[in-house]
Amino acid sequence: MKYGITAKDAMTRHPVKINPDVNVMNAARKMIKENVGSLLVIEKNKLLGILTEKDIIQKVIAKGKDFRKIKVKDIMTTNVISISSNTDLYDIAKLMNEKGVRRLPVIDNGVLKGIVTEKDLLKIEPSLIDVLIEKIKIREPDIKRLVSGKMRHPGTCEICGNYTDELIESRGMFICNDCKSSLD
Repeated sequence: MKYGITAKDAMTRHPVKINPDVNVMNAARKMIKENVGSLLVIEKNKLLGILTEKDIIQKVIAKGKDFRKIKVKDIMTTNVISISSNTDLYDIAKLMNEKGVRRLPVIDNGVLKGIVTEKDLLKIEPSLIDVLIEKIKIREPDIKRLVSGKMRHPGTCEICGNYTDELIESRGMFICNDCKSSLD
């Protein structure tokens, strides 16, 4: 299911950046000042990595290291997953979920254009909040019953994109009754 809304529609166009040689204390201060949970690490207009609150907590604070002596480049995440500005919102949400990330830099032809965060997605597509809430509510036994077709559940049909109170699992997708009938 595609939304027809792309990264360029949802992205933050001026993400907060930092130099890799800045110490972690100053990076944390910048995060607080800018009210962000991550900084894109840039050197000579090239994306080198991303520094997140999680990086600081796990790699510095939890290990009792001196955040004044450690540089951003020492703890940043370097294998950054990025997207192009034409990536559909659905594909962005799916990629974030699959990779377990909450932020994706937007890069076109090697040039950083912005960043898409979970917050950006929710600003554009508030119904995703309902989907996330429903995911949390479904317990594992319910998921097994839902997949086996023994339980129906509300959500968005993966074929037509319409919301329904009764999704049905068919051919590896969760779909509405109307789409199931057209497949049969």
